[in-house]
This record gives sequence, structure tokens and C-alpha cells, in this order.
Amino acid sequence: MPITFPHPSRHEPQPLSRRSSSYSLPSYAPTESSTTTTEEDEEAAMIQEEWEESLRQIEVVFSIVIIPTIGKWYGRRAAYWGE
Repeated sequence: MPITFPHPSRHEPQPLSRRSSSYSLPSYAPTESSTTTTEEDEEAAMIQEEWEESLRQIEVVFSIVIIPTIGKWYGRRAAYWGE
């Protein structure tokens, strides 16, 4: 069974004056590309900086909590089997 598509001339958009204000979407003016590029660069730099900070925090957790805990566990295990 073929799919029928409506003819484009039947569903032409209404002029803005005829549309109800509750159903219309706001129109946005295009921004300058240089401003957008600068904002995108700043955002990318901020994201990169946050990522590096997260990596430093993970490194601190490993070096202060996880590695000593594993070493303590292995040390106690070796001491138990060494007797």
C-alpha cells in the first residue's frame, strides 16, 4: 500500500498576521559568527580545563585512598602466609 503525501500547495503556512500568538514560536536573529566562534572556543577551553581538573582529582583519590588500601591488604595477606 503506497504512502500518499499531502500536496504542498494545500498546506501552505499562514502569514504571521493570521496565526494565533499562542501558537507562534519566537523568531531569533542570527548572531555574528565571530562572536559564536569566540564563545565556542571559550566553552571548549572551560570544558578542557574541567576535564583536566577531574583527572587530577581521580589521580589524588588513587594515590591517597585506593593504592594504600590495596598495599595494606596485600601486606597483611603476605604477613599471614609468611608465618
